[in-house]
Amino acid sequence: ALMGFICAPWPVACYLVDGCGGDFPLARAMAQTNPELFQRIIDMVVDASIVYLLGQIAAGANAVQIFDSWASHAGTDGFDRWIVVPATKIVAAVHAKYPGFPVIGFPRGCGQHAHTYATATGVQAVGIDQHADIAAIGKTVAHDLCLQGNLDPETLLAGGDALVLLPRRHDDAVV
Repeated sequence: ALMGFICAPWPVACYLVDGCGGDFPLARAMAQTNPELFQRIIDMVVDASIVYLLGQIAAGANAVQIFDSWASHAGTDGFDRWIVVPATKIVAAVHAKYPGFPVIGFPRGCGQHAHTYATATGVQAVGIDQHADIAAIGKTVAHDLCLQGNLDPETLLAGGDALVLLPRRHDDAVV
């Protein structure tokens, strides 16, 4: 399987405004003090993201992911406007051209908002970072929603016995 992906509009806009990674003080300030200008940046990135994802699908991607690596930096107040709404527009555009096409959303650091994100955006799967309580999230999301991830990258680097998963009891199952 071939998976395509984009960096979500929020982190791209943050990189554009700040010029580098980090805590994005300039972008976060702009989002607060000049939301109209920041919205124009987000809208341009959404439009470019749609074109790019549709191109990846046309080239043979079997699924795509919206990778929002800095979603937690949007804050609780900005989560809907800067994370959910742009992702919703992207997913709708993908599904308008390719109905039912698998789209994964990964709002890193926002595990507690997984239900809101999945319901509003229309993604078929939500990536969960290693710090989230995947069992708790599994109880709040729709049963047909796939949860992926939640593996600490250090575990992958450790390899060997660290990668052996113990069987779960049936009542602990997330799905």
